[in-house]
Amino acid sequence: MTVISSTHIAIFGLVLARVSGLMVSAPIFGARQIPPQSKIGLAVILSLILTPLQVSRVEALPADAVAFGFLAGREALVGLAVGFAVSLIFTGIQVGSQLIGVQIGFGFGGLIDPNSGADSSVVDSFYLVLATVIFLAANGHHAVLAALVRTFELAPVAGTSLPSINPVQVMGLVQSVVVVALRIAMPAIGALLLTDVAMGLVGKAAPQMQVMVVGAPVKIGAGLLMLAASAPTTAMLMDAVYRSAGQRAVSLLGG
Repeated sequence: MTVISSTHIAIFGLVLARVSGLMVSAPIFGARQIPPQSKIGLAVILSLILTPLQVSRVEALPADAVAFGFLAGREALVGLAVGFAVSLIFTGIQVGSQLIGVQIGFGFGGLIDPNSGADSSVVDSFYLVLATVIFLAANGHHAVLAALVRTFELAPVAGTSLPSINPVQVMGLVQSVVVVALRIAMPAIGALLLTDVAMGLVGKAAPQMQVMVVGAPVKIGAGLLMLAASAPTTAMLMDAVYRSAGQRAVSLLGG
């Protein structure tokens, strides 16, 4: 019969702090649409599963309450860092979709993104749904949980040494945001640029034509056609990025 001691409860609290940090910052898990009770329940269940794996690896726990609070805060920061690294991929997709929406002209009809609370266009909402579906289809949520388990191997709870953040990997994550945004936006932006050039040539050839009036629906049509044509490629790009999301997150800790 396993006896639950105060040490087990303290280790459970530290594991719960790291898992809770991930639940707050990771995509899908930290979405506003998910009820807080579900997030808390999932965090507690995951912590109960992971705590026995950490009991034998903990050397000593601080007896002081203040020191234990700092230790719990450190564990929460580790979870926040892993979740934030994965959420950067969604940020890149959001930036790319915003560039497309502005170029097409959908930026005037701003909506409120339920995830971030910021203004968004119809294109942003479309890409958000597409990114969420592909994230789940590519088992991105499994990759996030696997990355969480991997962090306990690289940086056990109550470890004497602080987890080292690899600055090279941080720069690589930031660079990946820009790359994803450009790869998503470039097909539509290129088509819209050619549309602007064509409308400019038409305006020169026929000055009596109201280019500003005619150009708006033409740009919307060209943009929507390019979005439909590039959707399969965009989906493949998102799938490839999501499958490596867990490893990218763990790489922050040198894993």
